[in-house]
Amino acid sequence: MKIQHRPKRKSSYPGRLQIISALKYLGVSEKSLYPKWSRPQPKGGFWLRSVNHLDILEQARNNFRKQIKEVHPDKTGGCARKTLALNRSWSFVQKKFRAAGHTLPCL
Repeated sequence: MKIQHRPKRKSSYPGRLQIISALKYLGVSEKSLYPKWSRPQPKGGFWLRSVNHLDILEQARNNFRKQIKEVHPDKTGGCARKTLALNRSWSFVQKKFRAAGHTLPCL
């Protein structure tokens, strides 16, 4: 009996959640995530990039707060699904940044 494997899905939200797709979902700009490289991009992903990770985290937090105010279900025209998706992506981003040793002070 031949075993069939499902094709791999790309790492786009809301499927398999990756740090870059979660940051894009929160509205972090492409310029912040993909700066111009003077040399080839290092292998190893997001954490080895020569970017200011705290600036990216702060941008994600500010965008999250703006978006959550617009889509919160207590607000007229709010959507529970969008709120859950935003909360899920923000908690994922926070967890990954904490694991890498980056945290923002509480406001």
